[in-house]
Amino acid sequence: MWKLIIALILLSANTSFAWSLWGTPVRPQKTKGTANYVVAASDAPASVKAIADYTCDGTEDGVQMQAALDALPAHGGRVYCTGGSYELKNRVTLPSNSILEFAIGNDIQVASDHLLDDVSNQYTKHGRAFSALFVNDGATTDNGNTNVHIIGANVDFDAGTDPQSKFDTDQGYGAIWLDHCTESSIVNCKAMNIVLDNDLTYSDTFGIIVSDSNDCTISKCYADYSAYEGIGVRGGCNRILVEDCLGGGNSVRHFLQLARWVPTTGTSGTPWDCIIRNCNDPLDGITVHSSNNLTTRDIRNIIIEGCTVHTLSLYGNLNTTLVSGNTMERIEVRAGSDETMKHLVITGNTIGIAEAAVAKINMKGEGPSGHVATVDDVLISNNWIKANAEGAAIKILAAATEDDVFRNITITGNVLDGSGATAATNFYLIYIQNLGAADWSDFVITNNTMHSSVVGGTEITIPINFSLSGTGDIYRVRVANNTAGPDTRRFFLTQATGGGEIYDIQIIDNEVDVDDDQAFIDTLGTPINDVTVRGNKIYGCKYVIKQGTGAIDQVIIVDNDFEGIDTAFLSGTITNLYVRDNTVAGNYPGIAVAKTADYTVPIEYSGYKFTNNGDAGAINFPLPAAIPGLEFTFGDVENGGGIDLTVTANGAETFRGFDTTIIADDDAVQFITILCTETGVWDIMSSTGTWD
Repeated sequence: MWKLIIALILLSANTSFAWSLWGTPVRPQKTKGTANYVVAASDAPASVKAIADYTCDGTEDGVQMQAALDALPAHGGRVYCTGGSYELKNRVTLPSNSILEFAIGNDIQVASDHLLDDVSNQYTKHGRAFSALFVNDGATTDNGNTNVHIIGANVDFDAGTDPQSKFDTDQGYGAIWLDHCTESSIVNCKAMNIVLDNDLTYSDTFGIIVSDSNDCTISKCYADYSAYEGIGVRGGCNRILVEDCLGGGNSVRHFLQLARWVPTTGTSGTPWDCIIRNCNDPLDGITVHSSNNLTTRDIRNIIIEGCTVHTLSLYGNLNTTLVSGNTMERIEVRAGSDETMKHLVITGNTIGIAEAAVAKINMKGEGPSGHVATVDDVLISNNWIKANAEGAAIKILAAATEDDVFRNITITGNVLDGSGATAATNFYLIYIQNLGAADWSDFVITNNTMHSSVVGGTEITIPINFSLSGTGDIYRVRVANNTAGPDTRRFFLTQATGGGEIYDIQIIDNEVDVDDDQAFIDTLGTPINDVTVRGNKIYGCKYVIKQGTGAIDQVIIVDNDFEGIDTAFLSGTITNLYVRDNTVAGNYPGIAVAKTADYTVPIEYSGYKFTNNGDAGAINFPLPAAIPGLEFTFGDVENGGGIDLTVTANGAETFRGFDTTIIADDDAVQFITILCTETGVWDIMSSTGTWD
């Protein structure tokens, strides 16, 4: 995992992009012999028109722009369009080694009688017609273009309220489009009002789009009312930087998306080695999408950093994704039919501001039966995540009809804030639910800070929940060094109605304040086994472990500090229980507990030594149920006056070689150590003096 992070940082530092990767993409410097032409708007001042090479008439101003671009020599040049209003009906195409730059104050309107849906303006992209107002002249060809730059264009399609009167839904549209380009850029441009109607029939309609291109930059651009997505990086792109861009919050689906180009014929490539940095649209989201079996390769090596958006969606075959330093309401992670998502790092983000009743990081397998989705190697670290009632901070889910697999999931160093809930309903900070038949493994939950809520006097927050309702198991679970509370309802909850079980569980070095009426570990029906509870500091709780209907086997409880256990150490039946060296209510293992009256020995004192020191009469120590692994030592230290110490087995249980009691039968100081190695039977491990 850490090698992955280093690799992503190195990718972020890659300066092989055509222009300045770390700041604003820079316009290429003019070289000797390059041509420069000025195009004046129809409403430009006369003094400006006087020095212009081309002057627009306000009816089809693309003619003058195209003429200027066509006049550039092959080795390159710049066309500079002055401030003012422009009206365009047809596409404008840019050759290689060209710059089309607009002055501040330009307003480019698409005419109501535009011809973008005419075959003369159309390209065929993956079997579907597509048109754009500004496009490189080698679009959709293998040769494409290089060194194409569009700067400062403010494009308004002026869609109005009836977009179907102006746009054919059988084709796609874009304001600015670079296709099959290298070392090119779109800078300081705006794309507005492409389609106002929130209709997914416009799923091929974009504001600004780069497709099947390499080493290109989209910087300081703005998109609003751009139908399906405002800014798109589509198809087989490599090394694309999108930075400092803004969205107006009115796209149908996405402010910004990296994805395959949805083909009607053939297959599509996908973006690799791309960076999205410092882009903002608090109402819409960013999507990275390689799904639905429409691509021959995954999306790989993506960095999303420093952005402020409503939702980040990560879908499909993704390989190596870093999400760092962003602010957003939630993150959706989904893998579908036969898809694999791996090497995902979500770190240093602020997630969950106001929206209630939704999971803030929602990871879901959606592979139908027989088509497994796999999510593997995920690190969620050092985030601040605000969870509200009925919506978990982190949720991992596969439905009952799916055999999807989650493995190698690490959740560490986060602040999971469950405070501020308003509904008196249980909700979870980390909710992991396997409803299918596949086994899940290797969950690490460490070093998190978990805040809880109290509503109407009821503690409602459950920090960690593993739920099984299918036949799949969950195994190798490590929960360590977390703090939870105050006012935590339960700490570690398992639920199940199917045949699955949870095993190989380590709950180590956590500090938790648990509701006095609840359990630290509550199984609610899930069989669990091979459980280690070590080094925890637990305040309150009714039980340390509460059994539901599922069996509990092979439990080790050692070196914990229990304060204020309200009722009993355990509720239910546990086989193969080893309890040693726990600190209980201020008593420390290794220091004899002296009693001056009869005392029923609790399970949590396994490994302790009890004496009758200071007693004035006989003392009886009734034992808990004999569960294999329990061990106690008793010492009769009142060695005068015939005062005896008695140890009594529970119910019909016995001491091997004795009956149901053992009694010190000597005036001398004497000790006995007993160990349960078989349910219902205590064995004498060592003794001094005489015991009957």
